[in-house]
Formats: sequence, structure tokens, C-alpha cells
Amino acid sequence: MNHYFKISTHEQYYMDFLMAEHLQRRLQNQENELIANPICDSTELTIYQSPKRDNMCPQCGQQFIWCLCHLNDK
Repeated sequence: MNHYFKISTHEQYYMDFLMAEHLQRRLQNQENELIANPICDSTELTIYQSPKRDNMCPQCGQQFIWCLCHLNDK
């Protein structure tokens, strides 16, 4: 009889089942809290723009340090 292959049963996975149930209940509780207490009441979406990173050229869409549009304006 080969001892390397073991018949897997649910008894080997009790802790996995327990952790899966715990995580599932935790996620469900978080979803219920978000539904009950929304973070933002307004439907208006505001997008954060970094003052250094998000400076984009309106013509080509590149960042200003890589933009060459000012050379074509001459």
C-alpha cells in the first residue's frame, strides 16, 4: 500500500472551513455597515489631482516635463 497518497476527507479541512466562514461573515458585516452608513452622501464624484504628479498638458496628455508641445507652437 502506498502511503504517499492519502484519501482526503473533510476532516483535514475543518480549519479551512472555519476560516472561510469567519472571513465570509466579516465581509458581509462590512458590506452591511457600508449600506447602512454610506461614507459620502453626495453623488458628485471628485477626483484627487496631485499638484506635482498630475500636471498634464491639455493638448497631448503628457506630463509637462515630457511635453514638447511648446516647441511646436513656434
